Amino acid sequence: MASISTYAIDQILSVRDKVIGTDVAGTVTKNYELGDIISFFNKSGLIETLASSFEYAGQPVSSSARVDGTISFDPPTASSVSFSSITSLLITSKDLAGVDLSSYYPKLIGSRILIQKSGDPSKFGIYNLTASTSSSKFSNVHDISLTHVFGNSSLESESNYLISLMQYDYLSATDKHYAFTDHTQANPSAIWTINHGLNKFPSVTVVDSAGTQVFGDVDHTDNNNLTITFINQFSGKAYLN
Repeated sequence: MASISTYAIDQILSVRDKVIGTDVAGTVTKNYELGDIISFFNKSGLIETLASSFEYAGQPVSSSARVDGTISFDPPTASSVSFSSITSLLITSKDLAGVDLSSYYPKLIGSRILIQKSGDPSKFGIYNLTASTSSSKFSNVHDISLTHVFGNSSLESESNYLISLMQYDYLSATDKHYAFTDHTQANPSAIWTINHGLNKFPSVTVVDSAGTQVFGDVDHTDNNNLTITFINQFSGKAYLN
């Protein structure tokens, strides 16, 4: 066998190109296709990525359990399911790399996610994740509810898919909103005293009874109370966020 350095360098790579390696089971020398190597790294999670990898199990091996690293339906549907028709999905707590995501799913409620076929990004679905609960039927499985936004093609059985976060609903997860509708100021006043109970210094927007925005001097007494002072007396509403 000639020295490796004497072989020509292939400038045009193909997923069908082969490299030589040793199988750890039996230390046997074998050929490995580049496409298979790529699929192995994608499936195993050995390549650092912001997405989690799952296999779509169109026909699960058991009706009473789900294999880690899979997404599926209950009852099982077809081997090919249009992205636009999906409204709920069973997803295991662990992805194909064995990473436990059970505490992650509930935090995504209200956020937008992307489900994309590994190796073919033209096949994808974009969804708003509206609910996430632990399955009452399967252990270590979450039942997530989805609202389809946009997409192309279908889930294909035994194919791998990357699930990633597109837009996190930060405001729904952390912020509060208080509409001061009870204090309609039936009696016009130049000083409004508001107990909002938000436990923070919120931004304030004021409108008069005609719906026109009015600006005043806001004084935050503490985290739960404030006063607004205006030049003139009037009635209206205050919105705090």
